[in-house]
Amino acid sequence: MARRDRISQLPEEILDHILGLLRIQQAAKIAVLSTVWRDLWTTLSQLRFDYQFFAYFDKKYRQDSKYVRKSSGLYVITKILLQHKGTIRKCVIHLSHAGVLTLRSRSFDFDQWLHLVTFKGVEELHLNFEDKAYKLPSCIFLCPTLKSLHLHDFSFEPLNLPCTLPPNLTSLCFKYVDFGRSNLSNYVVDVPMLEILSFRSCKNILHFKIIARKLCCLTIKSCYRSELSLNMDLKSICTLELDSYYVETFLGTSATTGHQLQLNVLNVELLKLSGLCLQRDVETSAFLSLLCICPKLYELEISVWGTEDTTKAIDTTSKQLKKLHSVVQTCERLHILKIRSFRGFRAEMLFIKEMLASVPSLERVIFMGNYMYEYDSCKKHENMDEVLCFPRASTKVKIIFPSC
Repeated sequence: MARRDRISQLPEEILDHILGLLRIQQAAKIAVLSTVWRDLWTTLSQLRFDYQFFAYFDKKYRQDSKYVRKSSGLYVITKILLQHKGTIRKCVIHLSHAGVLTLRSRSFDFDQWLHLVTFKGVEELHLNFEDKAYKLPSCIFLCPTLKSLHLHDFSFEPLNLPCTLPPNLTSLCFKYVDFGRSNLSNYVVDVPMLEILSFRSCKNILHFKIIARKLCCLTIKSCYRSELSLNMDLKSICTLELDSYYVETFLGTSATTGHQLQLNVLNVELLKLSGLCLQRDVETSAFLSLLCICPKLYELEISVWGTEDTTKAIDTTSKQLKKLHSVVQTCERLHILKIRSFRGFRAEMLFIKEMLASVPSLERVIFMGNYMYEYDSCKKHENMDEVLCFPRASTKVKIIFPSC
C-alpha cells in the first residue's frame, strides 16, 4: 500500500484552511488528486462566489450567449450549496455584474442560497448585488450565528429590520445602501454585541435609532444629504472615521451659529478624517470642536484638501491657524499624526507646520503615499526638505516619508 503524503495527514481544519485560500474551481480540481481530499472540497468552510468565480464561466462559455454564461455560474452556486455537507463560516456572493433583470427574475434562487447559508451556521457574510434590485430575505437578520455582515448595493426600509439583530453580530458594514425615505425616529434597532459599524456612500442613514452599547468603531463617509442621529450613544467609541462633509454635519452647525450642542466627551483614541478644507471656517471650527471633545486622542489620520489657487489659500496670520494652535496644544496624548494623499499644497504645509510646532507629545509624523495622484518628484523632495526644517515642539518626533 502506498504511503499517504504528509499533506493528506494534516488535520482536517488545516486542509480546510489550505483549500479555502484557493478559488472554488481550483479546490475542486485539487481534491480529485487524493482519496483523502476527494470529498473535502464539499465541506469547505469558506465559499467565495466573486468576480473571479464568474470570470471562469465567461471564459469557459465565451462562445455562448451572455445568458448561458450567467446561468451556468448561478447553477453551479446552487449545486455547491445544495451538496455542501458541513458548516459554512464565511460566504462571499458578488453579483454586481449579473444585471438587473437577472437579479429580479432569479430572486427565488438567491433566497434559497441565503437560507442554505444561514442554516449552515454562517459567521461572516459579504453580499454585493447590483442597482438595489434584490430584496434581502428576513433570514439574514435572524441568523443566530452571524458575527459579521457586509451589505453592498441594497435598499430596504428599517421597519423590515427586527427590533433586535442577531445576538452575536459584532460587525455591520453598509455600502451604497438606501434606507428609504421614511423618517422613523422612534423606531429602535438593538444590536447588543455590535463593535464595528460602517456607512459608506449610503442614503438616508440613521433615520432610525441604533442602540449599540459595545460599539467601538464608527465610520461614516460619502453619505451626503444624511443626518447623524445625535441620540446615538457614542461614549464607547474608540475609533471614529469621518469625511469633511460629515465633520461639518456632526459639529459644524453648532460651531458657526453659537448654539452649542450638548455633546459628551468622547473616548476616541484614533480619529480618521478625509478631505478637510481649512479655507472654510465651518469645517475648521467643526474639526477643532471635535478635537476638544476627544481628550484621549492618540492617533490622528487626516487628509487636508488644498489648492494651488493663491486667492483661496490661507496664510500664517489666518484666524483658522490661530484657533488650530490654541486647540492642538491641549492634545496632550496625541502621539501619531498620519498625513494621507499629501501633495504639498500650501494648506497642507501650514497645517503640518502648526501641528509640529504646537503638539509636544508627538512622536511620529507619517506621510502616507497615494498613487492616485501624480506628484512631481522634484517638488516632492522640496516639500520633504521644507517639512524637515519646520520647528518642533516635541524633541522625540520622527518624520517618516514614503519610499521614493
